[in-house]
Amino acid sequence: MNERIKQLAEHARIQYEQDGAKVQEPGQYYHEDVVSKFAELIVRECDRYARSAWEHGDLLGRDLLIHFGVEE
Repeated sequence: MNERIKQLAEHARIQYEQDGAKVQEPGQYYHEDVVSKFAELIVRECDRYARSAWEHGDLLGRDLLIHFGVEE
């Protein structure tokens, strides 16, 4: 797993805990809400990359968000 993926996973765990829940063990990211937030962060990262890297990236980024059901 690359460093950016690890950062997104940690960010998802932190957001989950800020909502009042606790992850039982360090490195445990398998609670459904944590996994959902992690997936959302990955889709948003792909959106940002598409928009910055390609001529039609805005369309691709928007399509990614729609396809995965992530609110803009």
